[in-house]
Amino acid sequence: MRTPTRPAPHPRLHRRRAFTMVELLVVIGIIVILMSILIPAVGRVQIQARVADSRNQISKISAALENYHKDFNAYPGPIPNVKFDSPPTPTPPDGPVTMTENGVLGLCGGWDIDTQAGFPKAMYVEASVGKGPVSFHPNPTKQKRSPPYIDPTPGQLTPPANGNSWGTNGKTGVSDSVIPEFMDKFQEPRPILYMRANTGAPNVIPGFPNAASVPYQYNPDWVVPYADTPDRKDFDTSASGKFTNDYPDRKVGNTTLMAGWQSYLGHQSVPGVPRGQNTYILISAGADGIYGTKDDLIYP
Repeated sequence: MRTPTRPAPHPRLHRRRAFTMVELLVVIGIIVILMSILIPAVGRVQIQARVADSRNQISKISAALENYHKDFNAYPGPIPNVKFDSPPTPTPPDGPVTMTENGVLGLCGGWDIDTQAGFPKAMYVEASVGKGPVSFHPNPTKQKRSPPYIDPTPGQLTPPANGNSWGTNGKTGVSDSVIPEFMDKFQEPRPILYMRANTGAPNVIPGFPNAASVPYQYNPDWVVPYADTPDRKDFDTSASGKFTNDYPDRKVGNTTLMAGWQSYLGHQSVPGVPRGQNTYILISAGADGIYGTKDDLIYP
């Protein structure tokens, strides 16, 4: 007995129904909405990660500074603070050494004694960066080199090391020298600025809170070499500048800190004293890459 066969379905029944134009527009609209939500969120996560990495970098530098202080009862930098007041000295042919670079020389080495001229003379030696600082002595045979206090491998300093030479790309501003600096971890890295206090000085900065003739702990001139690039507005003290707007007048106890440098470098809760009293201040320009704006990372 033959089994009856089912008639083949009409070919038109196998065709898939195409999306209508309205359905396509709805799908595209949903994708656009999701992208508008996800892309900023991803960007914020990336910035937060870079902030965390930069804070970690600052913590490493701070730990190295404190270890140096334990050994020498002073914070690093072979060149005394007074040399960084305006005009800054010493001045190599390619630009003045900055206090930030001075900190690198103290932690990693590079400021060595040259005896070839017939008398001891301090000078920058590229090949010594990363070998550790030298304790100076008139007798070259009694000079002692300490191990570096922080890892100067590529990615920590700028520019990345090429053998033992840092080349001529160490300049990160118009007025600094080729001596490398420690960098933050943002998309466009900038140097982490180092300011070493004049220990025991009663003023926060020149002229505040006492007369201008009174010694000060910190001088804004020390970071000026990193604020002279023409395409940026670092530490912009103009009426419309972010520096005075992001760091406005504020009251600490009975003391009023004026907008700008007083508010920026003054202690957050103790009147009349600076951040990092008798120690140091470390500054990252933050995600916007501009010093003196509200996203700066300042320690302490």
